[in-house]
Amino acid sequence: MRKSEPPHILELCKKFENKVINAKSPPPPPPPGGPPPPPPPPGGAPPPPPSPGGAVTPFKPMKPLYWIRLNQSHSNQTIEQKKTLWENVEVVKLDEVDLVNLFAKTSSTKQKKPLNTTIGQKKKKKEKFGKVLDLKRSQAVGIFISSLHIDVDDIQNAILTLDTSIVDVEIMEAIWEIRPQLGEMEKIEHFVGTQKKVDEDQRLSLDRPEEFLYKLWQIPDLSHRLFCITFMSRFDQDVSHVTQTIALINDVCKTLRGDVVKKLLSIILSVGNYLNGGNVSRGQARGFDLEILGKLKDVKSNVGGVTLLSYIVSLYIRHFKQDNDLETWKAPVPDTLSLMRASQVKYEDICGEITKLKTKLNDCRLRVKKVVENEDNKYVEPFREKMTDFVDSAYALITNKEKEISDSKISFESMLHYFNCGCGKSKIKQPKDFFDMWIPFSVYFSEVWPVQIRAEVKKQKSEAATKVDELRSVQVVRTRTRKRCLKKRLAGQLPDQ
Repeated sequence: MRKSEPPHILELCKKFENKVINAKSPPPPPPPGGPPPPPPPPGGAPPPPPSPGGAVTPFKPMKPLYWIRLNQSHSNQTIEQKKTLWENVEVVKLDEVDLVNLFAKTSSTKQKKPLNTTIGQKKKKKEKFGKVLDLKRSQAVGIFISSLHIDVDDIQNAILTLDTSIVDVEIMEAIWEIRPQLGEMEKIEHFVGTQKKVDEDQRLSLDRPEEFLYKLWQIPDLSHRLFCITFMSRFDQDVSHVTQTIALINDVCKTLRGDVVKKLLSIILSVGNYLNGGNVSRGQARGFDLEILGKLKDVKSNVGGVTLLSYIVSLYIRHFKQDNDLETWKAPVPDTLSLMRASQVKYEDICGEITKLKTKLNDCRLRVKKVVENEDNKYVEPFREKMTDFVDSAYALITNKEKEISDSKISFESMLHYFNCGCGKSKIKQPKDFFDMWIPFSVYFSEVWPVQIRAEVKKQKSEAATKVDELRSVQVVRTRTRKRCLKKRLAGQLPDQ
């Protein structure tokens, strides 16, 4: 039948029969010299080489060491074939008892929790909260609570004891701004009252913003206490601002009325009268308007870089340098920053600040009275003692500041008369109008002053060096002549006497 098949199929059948015959025949005898190597494992890879020291079997389960074994590399070559340092690793004899005592596995006494712990137990119902506030108000209170990081009980204690060490003034002011309102608390209290009549399993708790406001509301006279605490904490700072403003303008006025400024203006008057000599309308002046001070720098001299202002500065230094150390000598005009700050002062604003403080103090006194007279309030102390002392001292301080403001205003008006600024075409009444005339003069004067000081110091050093040279050039040589010399007399050069 195979003869009728195509020749290529017959050839394939013969090859298959030969393979079957070879598979059934026994393998050839091993060659002399030792047994052949073991057959390769499935997959064609050679077996890993034995570890140094042979296989180890601990007599107790040990804690595993999760390393990467280097029996075979990625290129299917053993470590021995690669000739690495691991070829000649020596076996270290180990103390098995010690090793087992240290690193044997210990049985865990913790019992594993079942996967489902709720089996056979009733699931707790998720607590529900009642919302009374509107959404915007609730969000604002919630954000404020999250930013506090202070328990509401600590806030209650700080308000009752007037303690600003834990709850500082900024937080007190923020609580004052977000304090519970009467309408809100009526709704919250109504909600709490209705929930008390509901069964416990159906009762709703107050949401966090509502609970915060409700606990604050439990503080007796909360609004009055918060107002008094915040006002007392800020009072010294507000009064200090008024004190600094008055002190600033008083210091500037004192400097301008001092002798150094008087000497400087006398030099300017003398130089100006000389320049205006022969002029009927401008010459022989007994004084001048202060507006000219800012224009002195614009008068140029015939020498480059020298202006009338720089000349006046150098003239002032030469005339009044006897009693001064030039290198530490300060300019005879107020500094520019003080003049600029003084020009921003308005006595109306200062009086307005004091009036506001006085109005708030009156309000504070009434609130203190209400808190103290509240019969149901068992937390009167230490509020009454501290606030009573504060109110009394605050009234005395405000009265003192009112007098200081009045004296400062009188002093300023007197200075205007001193400089003859209260009369003429434009009457000056405000500090801004007066001090603005001095600001540009102070700026340019402060720039020229150190330059002229250095020039004068250099000049003095040069003059001193010249005097030293003159003294060294004049040397008097004194010689002593003797009429009778023993040596010459003996030599017969002098006659005997």
